[in-house]
Amino acid sequence: MSVDTFWDWSVRVYENPATQHACLELQNRYSQDVNAVLWVSWLAMDGRSPTAKALSLQQDISNDWQSGLIGGVRKARKDITNTLEKTVQSACAAALEAQFLALELMLEKREQAALEILPFTISPSQTQTESEPTRAALCRYNLKMLLNAQGLDDPERVQAMDRLAASFF
Repeated sequence: MSVDTFWDWSVRVYENPATQHACLELQNRYSQDVNAVLWVSWLAMDGRSPTAKALSLQQDISNDWQSGLIGGVRKARKDITNTLEKTVQSACAAALEAQFLALELMLEKREQAALEILPFTISPSQTQTESEPTRAALCRYNLKMLLNAQGLDDPERVQAMDRLAASFF
């Protein structure tokens, strides 16, 4: 099992511009919860997959966090940017946006803490090898499991998930 907590791993991989771009595409274009997407990817890096129960619990957790707290703070942050930057109050907008972003990140970290403890299974193929191709295949498998659990397995979304998986390797 990885020494990285889910949050630490997420922060580290998000520094990669390709990962960041793929995550924002999934969030902005496909309304995906990036925490859920990163969660199943993080599991794959350690040869794990979410259980069916975990995927069900993830849906509940993500819906609560994303449609409530995180979504509300994100919308307010974007509204601040769009409204105040058009006026002479751009310095005020920047300061407020930074505060809302810090709050948004704190809430994202809390959602990730809830996801991190959900049940998982060990992939049989991963116990035999720690190879990068095996982890990449498991990552794509986990992402497809997530989409199937959400009933969102359209080809464009699957391709966007594949781009995210590719960004880790």
